Amino acid sequence: MVEARQRDGFCWCGCGGKTNVAKKSDKYKGNVKGQPIRFIAGHQRRSAPVQYEVMDTGYKTPCWVWQWSTDLNGYGQLRPKETRRIRQAHILFYERLHGPVPPGMQLDHLCRVPACVNPDHLEVVTNAENTRRGRQAKLNYGLVEEIRASDESARSIALRLGVDPTTVASARSGKTWGKP
Repeated sequence: MVEARQRDGFCWCGCGGKTNVAKKSDKYKGNVKGQPIRFIAGHQRRSAPVQYEVMDTGYKTPCWVWQWSTDLNGYGQLRPKETRRIRQAHILFYERLHGPVPPGMQLDHLCRVPACVNPDHLEVVTNAENTRRGRQAKLNYGLVEEIRASDESARSIALRLGVDPTTVASARSGKTWGKP
């Protein structure tokens, strides 16, 4: 959703105004040279009238899509009055309903929408599990079972799946993805 707004060249504050094309890249502002900038000058300080909108994104239940400030990865961010630091909005919504996230654990968006703050769409998982489920993950449990059942070489499986042969070998041996 956020990417579509940026591609279309409309201001992210929701005013409907067209933005200019960035003359240079600026990581801090999230601008990429040659692409529309996020905000019309001064609009980055505006807030949408509501924190989130309820939207059907194809998951079991509607997502609560964050409408205020987001980080470069698309996660909502907020500066609560009780603290002076910026926090991710989905964590705050989860903590209001379920309490603090246990130490060493992370929240995974089951709906795969980073801007979603619906606590029912969040699950506490380990870093390893969150990485396995992530957008960049190339393997899943089904593929790992196929790898372990196959007599094919790690190199040929790796070429077919677009991963490194050591990834295949680690999954096959149980070093990653649990014991076979």
